[in-house]
Amino acid sequence: MASREAINKVRIGKTTTYRKGTDTELLAFGSEAAMAAKLLVLGDGGGGRRQVFRAGRLSVHMIRLASSPVCLVSCMVGDHQWTLARDAVVLRAAPSRYAFAMPGFCYGLSLPCSGGAYEHECCRTLEEMLLRFCAFRCLEACGGDQSGDVWARAYEEIKKLTYATVTVDPSSSREGLDSIQLAVRTSAVVKLLSRSLLTGALDPRKHLDLTAGTSLPSGQIIADLLDVVETGWRREPSTPPTAATPSGLWCINAEGLKLLLVIIESVSLRSCIVANENAR
Repeated sequence: MASREAINKVRIGKTTTYRKGTDTELLAFGSEAAMAAKLLVLGDGGGGRRQVFRAGRLSVHMIRLASSPVCLVSCMVGDHQWTLARDAVVLRAAPSRYAFAMPGFCYGLSLPCSGGAYEHECCRTLEEMLLRFCAFRCLEACGGDQSGDVWARAYEEIKKLTYATVTVDPSSSREGLDSIQLAVRTSAVVKLLSRSLLTGALDPRKHLDLTAGTSLPSGQIIADLLDVVETGWRREPSTPPTAATPSGLWCINAEGLKLLLVIIESVSLRSCIVANENAR
């Protein structure tokens, strides 16, 4: 059993209050450089295309909105952020190794594994959260050949389980983007979504499609946001969010997506103005 000290170091529970809700850090691991988590980006070719994309502190955050069932759970490694969605597959590829299905690519998360109580408690706590907030399963339970490269096997298994999620539709705006580009844009839209919920820019009553029960996000929100960012709303999002959203999940509706696009364009315009002024 993990020591009380190890549990207290991993389970944070620090809450920051904003105008429209709260952001609670549920887990933190790897503040010391030697204990840093590593985030990989896995692409096509059996997971052969991979890079250590970020290394640093791992944290899990939960945003809860006041007077609304909406919540948003996300992971961060360093400054890079991605969502946990109840209908998105996450695999435990091996002890302390996890693969996350995303639109057009996968993340691979590698945690230090020296056998200490701190590392053990971090993995145990993280897996409890993944069971609660994602479609979590173990690669060993999926059967098949257990030899060879763990990330290649995890990537191929996720493609089997969620083909439409980790492969890019030829009609999608994401076709032609490499995995690193998709990862960078994913983090950017997740940060925008988080801020927009906490500040009230996104109103759940107007801009979200909600279902009954405690609302966790659907993985479709990231695919829709990436499509809108790439196309500038030249076409509708890939799937109407309410068409196949299971009970207890939420998506952003058309009005909400258009609002976020306006915010993105406004930020881009301000960035261009500042860059031009600095160049003078």
